[in-house]
Amino acid sequence: MPTITKLVQTSGLYPCMRVDLDGRYAFSLEPEVAMHLKEGQCLSEDELETLLRANERERAQAAALRALGHRPYSRQEMAQKLARKHFDEDTTAQVLANLTARGLLDDAEFARFWRDNRDAFRPRSRALVGLELRRKGVAVDAVNSATADMDDEASALQAGEKKAKTLKGADYDTFYRRLGDYLKRRGYNYEVIKVTINKLWQAQM
Repeated sequence: MPTITKLVQTSGLYPCMRVDLDGRYAFSLEPEVAMHLKEGQCLSEDELETLLRANERERAQAAALRALGHRPYSRQEMAQKLARKHFDEDTTAQVLANLTARGLLDDAEFARFWRDNRDAFRPRSRALVGLELRRKGVAVDAVNSATADMDDEASALQAGEKKAKTLKGADYDTFYRRLGDYLKRRGYNYEVIKVTINKLWQAQM
């Protein structure tokens, strides 16, 4: 059986434990996985496999937690992020289950975050926000709950005000066309666009 001949704790942004087996570097482990190892310890093939599987899960979970430190994620988004980092399906499924059980991965909470973020910084229609959320794997009931009280006329006015400022001095046809195209790309329907354009045109008079 291979024997641990050296354990070296590295420093830096992502510290790890370097493990030498039989006098040669073998692999690096997350500190939490390596905490029970000691020099001179012999490891069977099964123990090595278990150790490396545990390390893969710990690495995946650490990557997920780092991402969640920046913003919430939907389950599908997180699964895709971990897949891009080349974690296998079993590891990803275990991490998703753990984060969900701890309340750190919640599609309903993510849907509310996404809606609030859109409202505050990049207004979209209720329909378009719902479509964005469904594309991120959020269930229809969670999408409907998060978007139920969205006011398209209010958000269209918010979205259009900034664009209208860039159209000062434009004639009505140009103002209507450019602002209309802008609002259409944000998912608003014809009636909402028409009302919004008229309000913003009158505000410039």
